[in-house]
Amino acid sequence: MRRVNMAALVMNFLVQVSFAVDGVLLLTSLSIVKAFLEVVCTLGGSVFVAILVLRVIWATISHFQSTGNRFNQGGSSYGSA
Repeated sequence: MRRVNMAALVMNFLVQVSFAVDGVLLLTSLSIVKAFLEVVCTLGGSVFVAILVLRVIWATISHFQSTGNRFNQGGSSYGSA
């Protein structure tokens, strides 16, 4: 009877250790995924800001080019006269 109880205790301990190892592996994998997503989101944000800056520069250049064309054609620089 004592031997059966000891075997049950050992099995119970092994199951608990197995769950503990699974939990550690799960937390480790979640931590790695979180770090990867942080890197991806940072790069994505940087690309978004770079595109935004390029569009502002492009729009500014286009605006001044169109304003300069109107001014050179005898119009005013304050819009259509």
